This record gives sequence, C-alpha cells and structure tokens, in this order.
Amino acid sequence: MTTRPGMFLLSSCALALVACNLTPGSSTDDSGDAGGPTIADIQNGVFAEDENVRLDGVIVTSPITLDGEGFFIQDAGGGEWSGVYVYLAGGAEGLYLDVGDVITVTGAVTEFYELTELVVASPTAIEVTGQEEVTTEVVDPNDVPDWEVWEGALITVEEVSVVGCMDFGEAPLTDELSIDDRILEYESEPGATYTSVTGLISYSYSAWKIYPRTADDLVGYAAGDGGSVVSVQDVQTGAGGECGLTLEDVVVTSPATSSGNGFYVSDAVSTAAAYTGVYVYAGSAGVPADVVQGATLTMVGSAIEYDGDEDGFPITEFMPDSITVTGTGSVPAPLALQATPSDWAPYDGVLVTLEAVEVTDADAGYGEAETDWGINIDDWFVEFSSSTGTQYDVTGIINQFYGWKIAPRAQDDLAAH
Repeated sequence: MTTRPGMFLLSSCALALVACNLTPGSSTDDSGDAGGPTIADIQNGVFAEDENVRLDGVIVTSPITLDGEGFFIQDAGGGEWSGVYVYLAGGAEGLYLDVGDVITVTGAVTEFYELTELVVASPTAIEVTGQEEVTTEVVDPNDVPDWEVWEGALITVEEVSVVGCMDFGEAPLTDELSIDDRILEYESEPGATYTSVTGLISYSYSAWKIYPRTADDLVGYAAGDGGSVVSVQDVQTGAGGECGLTLEDVVVTSPATSSGNGFYVSDAVSTAAAYTGVYVYAGSAGVPADVVQGATLTMVGSAIEYDGDEDGFPITEFMPDSITVTGTGSVPAPLALQATPSDWAPYDGVLVTLEAVEVTDADAGYGEAETDWGINIDDWFVEFSSSTGTQYDVTGIINQFYGWKIAPRAQDDLAAH
C-alpha cells in the first residue's frame, strides 16, 4: 500500500483549523468571496507538497467516486487548470454533496502517482455554502497538446469512437483518452461512437481518462460491430479479434489450477491438435464449481496476450465475462509427440502426450521435474512423483512460464515407459 503524503499533517489540522497556519492570503471571512487561493494556483505549482490550503467558493463537479474515496471540484467559471480531485483520507461517511454545491474546503496539496490531489482528513473540513451552475468546457482534442491543463476539470469531447477492447472498466477512445468507470458503471464495445462524452479528466496508470458522471454524460451512443463466434484455434492464431468473442461448446480439458483461478479448454475435436487449446483466466472469483473436466462451455470474453516473465513471450489467454455450462462432452485424445518439437508455441494450451521422456532431475525446484526434452514437468494441477533416470509417457497441458512446462492433471498422467 502506498502511503499518501501529507495525511498525518492534515489529520492534526483539519479538525482544529484555528490551530493551523493556513496558506497566507487565504480568505477567512464568511462572505463566500473567493479572494484567496484557487485550484489554478494548486495546479500551477504555487503551493509546496503537503502544504495546507483553504479554498473558498469552489464548485463540486462530480458525485463521490464509486469506491467512496473522493470527488472533483472546480474554480467558478472553469477553464484550463481549474479542476482538482479531492481525496477523502478519512472516508466519506456523513458527507452529502450534490453537483453544483459551492464549498469551502481545507486540505493538503499532494502529487499522487503524478495526479494532483487535495487530501482532506475529515468531512468536517468541507462546508457547503451555496449552489451554482457548473461550467463545462467543450474541448477539441486536436487542440490539446497536453491533457495536463485539463486535469481535474469537467469537459465535453465531441464525435468520439471506441477503438479497442473494454478492459478493467475502460473503453479506449481516439485522442489518447479512455472512458473510465470510476464514477459511472457503463458498457461499450469496439466501434461504438458517441456524439459527445462529458466527464472529469484524470490520470492513472500512465494514461489519461475521462470519467462520465451519469448516463446523460454519454450522448448519442451508436453500437459498434460487437463480437463474433470463434473457435479456440481462432483465438490462438489471432483470427478472431480481441474482444466480444464467443466460444461455443468448448470442452474443459483440465482441473482448476492449484491457484484456483484458471483452467484449460479445447475445441470439440476427437484428437487435440496445434492451436486447439487455450488457458481461461477466471480471475479472483475463481473457477465455478460446475466447470470440471469434460464439461462443455459457452463463454463470452476477450483474448489477451499475457507475458508472465521477462525471458518468455506473450501467451494467449481467454478472459471470460460470462461462463455457461452447456453440457458434457468428450475430452479430446491427447496429441502424441515422439520427439521435441522445433517450437513449443503451437502447443500452448494443448493436451499432449510426450512419449519416452526421461526425467533428468526429479527435484528441479518449485515442484518441477527436469527432462531430457528441454521441458519441465510442472505441478500446476497436481503434486506428482517421479524418479530421476526413469522414462515416462507424460500426458498434460503445455504452458509457458519461466520456460516451457507440461502439467499433468493426475498422477496417472505419468506412465512409466
């Protein structure tokens, strides 16, 4: 967990403002006249890191984020450098704000992973003093050499389209922005277009985002092309595209991995072949209990390239948005290999049998056994036993993580040759 700078300083001040030295020039009268520091001052570096600042007459431009961590405010009139994110270090309990509320707020200026924030220790450091109309700037992305000037501000961009897969609640747009679900949950797809998108500009994970606040901020939606029904082979060869993909009646070929977050499937073929298997990453929710070897599934999701180690190459995975068990099928017979192939990549995710493999080190570390085929036997599904110097016919799923591995599904998958 990364500690946010300035939190200790602020917590000792926000609850007893009379004991704190506010930034010189801060407005201290009750007239609502914002004659002191502005958000533009904060965004332009007038204040030092962790400096405590009181802002008068700023306007709330967003609801509290879905994670309950903060909201956005803006100088009256809007414009470049006019917005900032308020991080609620003490939580949002007891805080009731509406878009358009005029507030006085005291917090510490900080830079959190290159995003400027005003860190507020307690809701008691926020006082609502009125209501005003919120200003929204219409911005032409072609006229924006650097989105930094609009960080934290409420803007509208017009005639935009989604240019890639929706991932982690983000839909990438043209013009270096992504629509993000930090405030509003929504759905979109490649090729979708919008007459306009209104939202708060923010920065995270080295990319610029726009956060719509309500469905009304997404105007003129027109659906994209959507996805298509594809085979596992399409996924592995890249012929099916990246997202909105449907795998119909594929067969589960493995138990859940030892971590419980994934399994393998195959096209419904009698005998496994190159490119017919793929890893399905079920995520933190884990593999559903009814997803077992031999089950047939229909899944909707995306194909991704995962590079799990520096020395390997990207491995294709399927990330499902939905998994439906459609019945029971026959697990394909494993593809028999009599010698080390020149390239293991076509067999990634495929159920194979390696014939007459000699174990050269039964205890190679990390639950693996080294073999004379240049591939290790791995315990990703089951803890197995083997003996150095013994030859086996090894059946399992081919995968790559810090070298090529074959993962037997049960001890019976190692048969002494």
